[in-house]
Amino acid sequence: MSEVFDYVGAMIIGSIIVLMILGLYFNIMGTAAASTLDLIVQESLSSTTELLEYDFRLMGYRISDSVKVTRADSNAISFKGDFDDNGTPDSISYYIGKRSGVNNNPNAFILYRRLNKQQMVSNGAATMFRLWYYDAQGIVVTGGSPSVLSKIRAIKVAINAESKAPYDGDYMSAYWERVIKPKNVR
Repeated sequence: MSEVFDYVGAMIIGSIIVLMILGLYFNIMGTAAASTLDLIVQESLSSTTELLEYDFRLMGYRISDSVKVTRADSNAISFKGDFDDNGTPDSISYYIGKRSGVNNNPNAFILYRRLNKQQMVSNGAATMFRLWYYDAQGIVVTGGSPSVLSKIRAIKVAINAESKAPYDGDYMSAYWERVIKPKNVR
């Protein structure tokens, strides 16, 4: 009779150990999935911001006009420069689309980049794209008149990106913010 209790006890202890191992396995798999989604969001945001920084640093390059920024809104910007280094002025715009959701994320919108007439979309799901404009003294400037646009010397850009699909009900997110001072707008 004691052998039966030994077998039953061993089965119970063995089952508990197997359940603990399975729980650990599923926990590791969930963490790996969340980390993968987080990495995808960070890489997507990184590639978007690298291109944005490159474009902003060339703002006003080979442009003799005093107005290098042609549109300055809180979530859209257009500016001139010779971005392909061929001696011909180009125009670049960054702006957001409607907040209609990207894939499964209802909070996301698409960030557009338009070089002359060629439109390109960011490969991530942005949930915020915000711009602030500063003059030479670091004072925020607003308005769209040419006299105001010609005063812009620095631009603060903030972007928040989220994963296109949730994991366990949450969207992975990454935030980037930078003040860019293009040398060709001085």
